[in-house]
Amino acid sequence: MYRFIIIDDEEIIRKGTVKKLKDLSDRIECAGEAGDGVEGLRIIKEQSPDFVILDMQMPNMDGMALLPALAKEYPDLPLLVISGFKDFDYIKQAISSNAIEYILKPFSKETIQSNVLKIIDILETRQKLDGQILNSQQQKENAYYEYDLKQLTDQMMGYHNDDITLNSARLSIFNSNYNYILMSIHFEEGTKRPDISKWLMDSGRNDLSVYIEPSGSTLGLLLLFYPGNRTIEEYRVLRPVRGPITDYLISEKTDAMIGVSRVHSALTELNDAFTEAGMALNMQPVSSDELQIFDYEEDLSPHRLFWDRQDEFLFRLEAGMKDEMLSLLNSLFSLYETNADARFMDLKYHCRKLSDECVKVVSMYLDYDGQVENSNSMQQIVNQIYSKQELYNYYSVFFGNLTMLLSNRSVYSTDDNIEKVQTYINRNYQKNINQELLSSYFYINRSYLSTLFKERTGEKFVDYLNRVRIEKSVELLTTTNMKMYQIAKNVGYDNVKYFFKIFKKVMGVTPEAYREEHT
Repeated sequence: MYRFIIIDDEEIIRKGTVKKLKDLSDRIECAGEAGDGVEGLRIIKEQSPDFVILDMQMPNMDGMALLPALAKEYPDLPLLVISGFKDFDYIKQAISSNAIEYILKPFSKETIQSNVLKIIDILETRQKLDGQILNSQQQKENAYYEYDLKQLTDQMMGYHNDDITLNSARLSIFNSNYNYILMSIHFEEGTKRPDISKWLMDSGRNDLSVYIEPSGSTLGLLLLFYPGNRTIEEYRVLRPVRGPITDYLISEKTDAMIGVSRVHSALTELNDAFTEAGMALNMQPVSSDELQIFDYEEDLSPHRLFWDRQDEFLFRLEAGMKDEMLSLLNSLFSLYETNADARFMDLKYHCRKLSDECVKVVSMYLDYDGQVENSNSMQQIVNQIYSKQELYNYYSVFFGNLTMLLSNRSVYSTDDNIEKVQTYINRNYQKNINQELLSSYFYINRSYLSTLFKERTGEKFVDYLNRVRIEKSVELLTTTNMKMYQIAKNVGYDNVKYFFKIFKKVMGVTPEAYREEHT
């Protein structure tokens, strides 16, 4: 029976966590609860638990302070870190402090149970390594091998940056004087996963290769080693595997893509190799799902296709119109799918930039500083998505949540269509606006909009739009040193001469004369 303690400042969370682990009561029991890190350290000293479940946000001593203390005093104590969304930046410190696993709030019963079972596996492995269970050299070798795989995985994922030493007889030869290449194999979600380890063994490629499937990932990671004292070009290292593994995956009817890193010589560079292989995967064309291998290339920059519906997308999101917003998101993905030159990295880049614009919209309503979009958590997730459907699913949830946040707060929540039109003009005067566009946005007949707008405001639509723009230009003329063409562009006029004409019609003088008179 393994004993654990839980450290969380919210009693209801502590009790709820213990309840979620009730199904494992035949293997674990709660030895104590603490409301902060100070109390937690005391209970750990008294109870000597086998593992600890702890929250990052607590009074007196929070997780950030507690983790180093535990690492120093109890370096072998397994930890399960519970982190809120905003705490994701702490994860690497948690893992470097000997945390075994981490989960994000809110978490389900199945999530915490599966992670606790992983800790139990680690504890049992340690017991076996200490000779408490294992008594044969083969069993010990297997345990060391599994531990080595975990070390390699953690190093690839960036959880550790220190030197690692491989202990199993099979892998210890790679501790020095061996170069390697990483092949990241992305499997479509739900696709059949072939037994690549068995294929490597059956085909005689097992001695200088290691295959890893990280838990919960869509990736399979294949490390190919070769002696570092030989001068072997990358293509010669890959040649014996590149074609055969492609043929094997095709024969298994597996939906997959493969990205290949550069050659590396030190195990401390595993995370670099993992990043490079991921960037190679991002080079896959959006228009094709055919199994291909992509090699990492330096200095590749993503670019966005022109999408003429971005303004409408931002409006639909701001107006809380989720269905319309999702339809537009689908059209963005279709744009990339129908362009033969578009790469997956381009689609990711476009989505990221679009999310930046959405965060700016949300920040006008909420205490939403824009750092959420660029947080490590979101970037980590997107970085490891290599499927159009997965990327669409992720961003449909992200943008959908933002839309729902604004559904009752938006300035467009009023039922007055003319008020909505005026609001849109006042907030977006610098954009290319016309009656036809706003008729489609607010589902009003164009002619009816023109008539109703004049009745309600006393002005024609175009006169109202020009007046708003000229009022904004007056502010820029009197408060900045911007040139005339810059001011014209900033208020929505691409043609400077036309700007001059409208300005004089509204204000009675030219923009230069107005600036000279009022500054």
